[in-house]
Amino acid sequence: MKKLFFTPVVLFFLSFILLGTSACKKTEPTAASFFKWTFDNTTLSSAGVHKAFTMSSTILATKGSNILSFDISISLSSFNAGTYTITSGGSNSLLYIDNSGNNYNATSGTINITSSSADYISGNFSVTLTGGAGGPYPLAGSFVDTPIE
Repeated sequence: MKKLFFTPVVLFFLSFILLGTSACKKTEPTAASFFKWTFDNTTLSSAGVHKAFTMSSTILATKGSNILSFDISISLSSFNAGTYTITSGGSNSLLYIDNSGNNYNATSGTINITSSSADYISGNFSVTLTGGAGGPYPLAGSFVDTPIE
């Protein structure tokens, strides 16, 4: 009969992995969740993929299914409700990537967080973009019940 020398070690690591993954916060979108924006007179929306990350106070949205290929990245000094002003080189920023892959940075405007809880964030934004294929371009949008992870 074989001795199972590594069984306690394997069980320890499996329990560590299971406990670690169950402790990760994963908030699902609500039925009311959306993220929409208008760029160059075209209204676009996320395909249900928009998330906020508390570690970096960043909100990401994409038209596709992969959040790592985001279209909009909003970085704020905090997720507290209020109005955040965009200035060049400031602590609050917005990056937009258009359908052609051109990057635009917001140089002025505001981002309003209308509500923020432990699980969801909602708000709107109106900024002026430069870079990419020229500009300035207006970008405006809103988001409701964006899940926070």
